[in-house]
Amino acid sequence: MAVPAQRKAGVLKKFEKRNEKKDLEKLLGENGSESCHEEYEKLKRQAELGKSYIEGLRRDLIKLALTSDDAIDCEIYKGIADKLDEKELVELRRVYQQRADAMFPAQTQLSEKPVNSAREEKSSFLI
Repeated sequence: MAVPAQRKAGVLKKFEKRNEKKDLEKLLGENGSESCHEEYEKLKRQAELGKSYIEGLRRDLIKLALTSDDAIDCEIYKGIADKLDEKELVELRRVYQQRADAMFPAQTQLSEKPVNSAREEKSSFLI
């Protein structure tokens, strides 16, 4: 049997949605030491770096996927990439990089000229 909350008993029914980020900053502001503030700022920077790393992986994956397989629309690849975690993004990027490398192999800009004879080879130095 459920017991209703009684005000005089010190139990109140109340749900309050809080913004935990602001609460943490507020707690640090009220009674946090300097080392706590430094650690919090360090963690915020690391979180931003992690976000930018994941976004870079997603961009790379989408570019490579579109390069090696143009049968699927870009928006579909974006939707897929948004749902993947870091390990899956790295593996798919590796697979699509291999496909792109096979489709477009690296070529040298200057190719060697076949040498016909020793005389022609030395003739370029004659005056």
